[in-house]
Amino acid sequence: MSDPVRITNPGAESLGYDSDGHEIMAVDIYVNPPRVDVFHGTPPAWSSFGNKTIWGGNEWVDDSPTRSDIEKRDKEITAYKNTLSAQQK
Repeated sequence: MSDPVRITNPGAESLGYDSDGHEIMAVDIYVNPPRVDVFHGTPPAWSSFGNKTIWGGNEWVDDSPTRSDIEKRDKEITAYKNTLSAQQK
């Protein structure tokens, strides 16, 4: 069973307006966690994201990922990939 897809909207960018005058916002979609080749290790824990999304509701709980959480996680993933790359050389 695959993990849930998380849709976030921190600092969303406006894409314009529809014919009814509603603003259309950009949405970032993140799949939690990433799939990794088991022969090359396991990624660091996804503790910075948590799984406390209210599905079916119209609001996010206070500890949903923020832009800084996403940037921090991106740095962790990049560092992990660099470590794997260095080990393979």
